[in-house]
Amino acid sequence: MSSMSSRRAILVGAVLVLTGAALVVGVVPPPDAAHAAGDPVIGAAGDIACDPTNSGFENGLGTPTDCREMATAGLLAGSDAVLPLGDLQYACGGTTAFQQSYDPSWGQYKAITRPAPGNHEYQTSGGTDCSTNAAGYYGYFGAAAGDPTKGYYSYDLGAWHMVALNSECAQIGGCGSGSPEETWLRNDLAAHASSPCTLAYWHRPRFASGGAGDSTFAAFWQALYNAHADVVLNGHQHWYERFGLQNPSAQADANGVRQFIVGTGGESYVVPSSTRAANTQALFSGQNAFGVLKMTLHNGSYDWTFVPATGTFSDSGTQACHNAGSTPPPDTTPPTTTATCNGADCSTGWYRSTPVTAALAATDASGVAATYYTTDGSTPTAQSTPYSGPLPLAETTILKYYSVDTLGNAESARTTVVRVDAAPPSVQVTSPPDGTNVARKTSVTLTATATDAGTGTGAASGVAGVSFYLDGGLVAQDQTAPYSVSWKPKPNLRGAHTITAVATDAAGNSATSAPARVSVG
Repeated sequence: MSSMSSRRAILVGAVLVLTGAALVVGVVPPPDAAHAAGDPVIGAAGDIACDPTNSGFENGLGTPTDCREMATAGLLAGSDAVLPLGDLQYACGGTTAFQQSYDPSWGQYKAITRPAPGNHEYQTSGGTDCSTNAAGYYGYFGAAAGDPTKGYYSYDLGAWHMVALNSECAQIGGCGSGSPEETWLRNDLAAHASSPCTLAYWHRPRFASGGAGDSTFAAFWQALYNAHADVVLNGHQHWYERFGLQNPSAQADANGVRQFIVGTGGESYVVPSSTRAANTQALFSGQNAFGVLKMTLHNGSYDWTFVPATGTFSDSGTQACHNAGSTPPPDTTPPTTTATCNGADCSTGWYRSTPVTAALAATDASGVAATYYTTDGSTPTAQSTPYSGPLPLAETTILKYYSVDTLGNAESARTTVVRVDAAPPSVQVTSPPDGTNVARKTSVTLTATATDAGTGTGAASGVAGVSFYLDGGLVAQDQTAPYSVSWKPKPNLRGAHTITAVATDAAGNSATSAPARVSVG
């Protein structure tokens, strides 16, 4: 997020704390207390390090209102894992900027850091040593940041399953339902359904006060809610905000997910507008709100404490995990597979250009093991071709398919008929023959033959009708073979004229016949 939006440097601090059943506000415990007990401790925040050319950088020491990354880095002591929540290095995540600003501060914990990227990592201008495709970020963290073409990954920490996601959707093929990342997320959660606790984190928040939430991540939330996940951590908004348990529709829900916004890593602060998001239980902003969220991850529960770099604000609590002490019920539901054509729902009508690109996508709670398909109308089996990528269809095709999940649940075969007719019909005027003399005031029957062969060996759409024209002007139409209409030359019509027929098929392709020349006398 830009450090300039909605900024009010004169505000020292602002806090809103709403009482909730799981909320305990009091003295911040020593950072190492829970660590000594053996359960892993994480330290998390986003929006961290200033560009080294920032006027507030002050050789890395910062000012009371800017570039506080050294101060927040000092709060990470005792952490077993450090989770930077995106926008780690301003203004564009350049390699030189990482080395000069992030590395001396939060970089002290690089060996235990599991980062998520933000929009500034992908920014290509406006800062020091800018690059493309977040090359500075991926180069600095190496394998710890995941595949550079994805930026999302998962791992286990103690009894917890941890999921790092990439909220820069345009860089990785989208974040919506059915996108590569969302599909991976569902499968990953299904594969770790036995974990007693699950935490996911990414940069841009789904919900935020001041109208700053982003519905782009609704599919992430739905997948996490369905999998009984417990915590979501975000940055992007430069304040601290804690929500109560809620569902993907922002309704309070005991089975919901608790979201924290911790955009307080040091770069700058922002004060949100007075509009409070539903289910907000704590909101702290201003120059005293730089800090980190410390969480202790127990086997079946978690404790949280927001630790500020300055001031006395604290927000602490504890919460049991949804799957703690219970075994999730076995998955007996088969996958659901859908087909798309040219990136959209397959049409029930006709496609007039080839090839039509058909794609199959499957979702399942326990993870999809395989999808099988046929294109010859036969029912697919486990011995049929496994789906591995989009299918180019050059003719009308009966596509049948089904998926099997990792537990062996198989859905019934589904059928999608993709109708393709890219070829025009053929048409010929058969009466009157070319060169015929026609008497005025006499009715003449105009006839034509028309056929439609379609494209390839697939079924054709068929001739929908034939229109007859005299010198380019419509005479009449006939939708039923044999195609014929009655024409009576007008009394003042003399000399040479041409009759043509235009055949149109059901797909909308059309063709014009050779002209039949007639002489009206």
